[in-house]
Amino acid sequence: MKKYFGFTLIELLVVIAIIAVLAALLFPVFARAKEAAKRTACLSNANQLGLAFVMYCGDYDDTSPSVVQYFAPSHIIDYWQLVQPYIKSTDVFFCPDDPFKGCDAVEFMPTTVPGGKCISYGSNWGPMQSFKLNTQEGGLYGPFVAVPSQKLSYAQGISMTTVVSPADMFAFGESDDIPFYSISMSSILSRTWLLNNTVNSISQVRHSGMSNYSYVDGHAKLLPMRGGMWTGSPSWPQFGSMPIEPILLPANSAHYGDWCSDPKAILNTDVGPLECDQIAQTVLTQTTLWTN
Repeated sequence: MKKYFGFTLIELLVVIAIIAVLAALLFPVFARAKEAAKRTACLSNANQLGLAFVMYCGDYDDTSPSVVQYFAPSHIIDYWQLVQPYIKSTDVFFCPDDPFKGCDAVEFMPTTVPGGKCISYGSNWGPMQSFKLNTQEGGLYGPFVAVPSQKLSYAQGISMTTVVSPADMFAFGESDDIPFYSISMSSILSRTWLLNNTVNSISQVRHSGMSNYSYVDGHAKLLPMRGGMWTGSPSWPQFGSMPIEPILLPANSAHYGDWCSDPKAILNTDVGPLECDQIAQTVLTQTTLWTN
């Protein structure tokens, strides 16, 4: 008579328990690997943006793109629309870790981004983005200028010959801003507040607080970041009724001058005249940093 052998209930439970333990060990590894792949894809995007920027400047007398805001009808010509022809695709402007949509609508503008998405990378307006007259940015743009007779405002691009160290100056970087898309420390997280997605921890920032940046010479790198709530001068924009500002800046202070075409230039900023590479440090002293 043929005998049939099978697993006992205890043996089945042991196998299930082993599978559960292995799953608990491996799933976080898979999640980290997936996140690392997204972060790498974003780095590739940043690198392509940097190379497109170099080609654009080469075609326009070594001058960075100028950005324009029209008021009748309301719409913006931002950096990404100007460098896009050098990339041939809009997919490069979207990070896989960026879920936001509807940024144009927040600014009451017609949707210009395919699929209603938000652009995932901002351009370098300097450490502090300002729309006040007679202020200086320190980044890729000159002062913001209003032209009421033509119903527009604009910030003109700068000559690349004025950049002290192209390998040490940001061109673009990951951003949760809205149009205009910026990597200024005071604007880089604007989207999270205006779309009611409050951030109060660096771990909530894209890539768990790691941002990809491209530089004026075309190379790109990943930088650890730190952030917090700025509670300084009320001359900065307020969010709702709160006189506070979420900021994000490199964790290593050696990169505070990377916003600057000339790190030692004295700029007329919203918080007074300051040396460009000292602006971030000044704001940091008035910021409550997130601890995780």
